[in-house]
Amino acid sequence: MGEQFTVEPAQVREIAQAIASRQEVPAEQGDEATSSAGGIDTGDPSLDGEARNSVNQYRELLAEVTRKLTHTAQWLNRIAEDYEGTDQDVAASFDEIVTTPGPQV
Repeated sequence: MGEQFTVEPAQVREIAQAIASRQEVPAEQGDEATSSAGGIDTGDPSLDGEARNSVNQYRELLAEVTRKLTHTAQWLNRIAEDYEGTDQDVAASFDEIVTTPGPQV
């Protein structure tokens, strides 16, 4: 088990922020597709309905992508907080060990 790794909470937060900054893109694309679908007119009402239905499914899929990006960004921020909290707890325990006098002999 000699392998070690480090986690830098600031870097985890940067990744979370990068993800969060992109979470609106899928929703915007879905909105654009939906507004464009209003102009579909193939001359066949049945085909028009199918095309609009496909666009609505696409919009719903993009909305789910947005939800997943939001969840991932929140999850990464939580990880960063947990690492910092654990690090502080370990440091406090170490300080307590170092400053507590040993048994008197």
